[in-house]
Amino acid sequence: AEVLSRNAMLRLLLERRTMEELQDDRVMLGAKDLFCKYAKCDNVWMEVCSKAAAVVLVSVVSSKDGVWLSVALTLGMALVTGLVQP
Repeated sequence: AEVLSRNAMLRLLLERRTMEELQDDRVMLGAKDLFCKYAKCDNVWMEVCSKAAAVVLVSVVSSKDGVWLSVALTLGMALVTGLVQP
């Protein structure tokens, strides 16, 4: 566990160094928040779940019962988010 922790810290320090070297690059500056968000890998599964729900929501809207399925999916995601509280 300690070796994994050291490897994670080393990777984070290398990423930080790279980000500091590329401070003039606008793309890297915009991506800095995104990289920092996923650096610890906390609640990544929740992000994947919300992205999948968004895709399903878009595909469900055009179906015959789109309104009801959209409401059900939205309430389901609200329930999951409320229970997990990421």
